[in-house]
Amino acid sequence: MSLRSFTISMGFLAFSASASAQVDPSPLLDEALTKTREMAFRSDQVDWSTLEPQVRSAASEANDIVDLLAAFEVLVEGLGDGHSFVNASAADRAEFHHRFGREYDALRPKKAVTSLYRSRREPEGRTLALRGTATAHLVTVPMIQGGGPRAAAYASALFANIAEGAERSCGYIVDLRGNQGGNIWPMVAGLTPLLDEGWQSFELNSDGNTTSAGYLEGGAAIAGEGEYEGQTIVQLDGWLPLPRLSQLPVAVLIDDAVASSGEGVAIGFKGRPRTRFFGEPTYGAASSNEGFVIDDRVNIVITTSMMADRDGRVYPDGIPPDTGVLAGAGSSVDPDDSAVEAAKVWLASQDQCRASQAISAR
Repeated sequence: MSLRSFTISMGFLAFSASASAQVDPSPLLDEALTKTREMAFRSDQVDWSTLEPQVRSAASEANDIVDLLAAFEVLVEGLGDGHSFVNASAADRAEFHHRFGREYDALRPKKAVTSLYRSRREPEGRTLALRGTATAHLVTVPMIQGGGPRAAAYASALFANIAEGAERSCGYIVDLRGNQGGNIWPMVAGLTPLLDEGWQSFELNSDGNTTSAGYLEGGAAIAGEGEYEGQTIVQLDGWLPLPRLSQLPVAVLIDDAVASSGEGVAIGFKGRPRTRFFGEPTYGAASSNEGFVIDDRVNIVITTSMMADRDGRVYPDGIPPDTGVLAGAGSSVDPDDSAVEAAKVWLASQDQCRASQAISAR
């Protein structure tokens, strides 16, 4: 889900399960082509003189909105951004399969993902021993979809896990592995102590301008520029300022399942002082999407901008780690996996953790 996901529907649309009546699909197709051409981030890189005839050919025998799903899929795939998609209801998807014997998006290219951490659903935290009596704190940041009370509960739990280690920790490990995206705002709201008050998202639009969909303030994510400016997106419970934590070293763990809003969280740490990334390159969908609905029935979701870090850099091919670490078990004397172990070694070398070791040795 995009950084601007609070402005569009969260999750799958739930439309009528009844079969479509036959209609002239031409106006619907025209609407999809026009809006996509206007919205798409890569619109000026698309050969529309080739793509539009391909879309119309795919729709040449269509009689209703279900028949058009294949043409819509040709349209979004032709954008070449790898993140735009067609979101149809389960009933319409099933009806398309019944008519044509395949999924309308069956030919969509899919990257192989090897991550072992995709089943995570709840934030967790634990203390890690470094050298001497120095300790770091590890927090896992799994994906979350939707908003409302569940998003607030997620943000509150993530913040509580961070606060748990605030008194003694000399550094943190933020484990994003397996985070395939969803709603970015409860994730970054919970991470406020490490990102710091006032952190804001950045997005690079097709016109080259940078905008901000939101920022962090007082344990809340607040909508930035646009229609909802100033509105609270998510507010966590139990907030208290922990300014010391924004100065501590942070190791961020990433892998090939970190995608979309998961990558947005990772990008939030890019450019932060005393921060290093460990693991494997992310999926490569670090872009923001917005949707429009055709015939009150099908949501066409288009990549409209690229997520940018605080220095204005974008990551169209994914975020590379600073220290590459293949997934695997750690050493025989340490129960942590290889990426966590590498992060611990780095944290132990940082000034704050060396100071903790020196104090403990007195």
